[in-house]
Amino acid sequence: RRRRDYTTYAVTFSVVDESADGIEDAVITFNGESQETDSNGGAVFYYVQKGVNQKYTVVADDYMSQEVEIDITGDVTVTVTMEAE
Repeated sequence: RRRRDYTTYAVTFSVVDESADGIEDAVITFNGESQETDSNGGAVFYYVQKGVNQKYTVVADDYMSQEVEIDITGDVTVTVTMEAE
């Protein structure tokens, strides 16, 4: 019998402006859920399965939204730099 791999990972997002300052209340949609960033621009998604081309979107007031795909192979921190509109 083949053993299935049920390992999941934590994906930490750091949403910053062009001066590398955290953006509070940005909305990140990833892994079937949405979260708002904290006062430092951070948010953590738990129980993310390994996979390629997993899409995330980031939306924040006064910034251009972003939609990007990433490959998940382990715990990772993703830094998203937002450009002002």
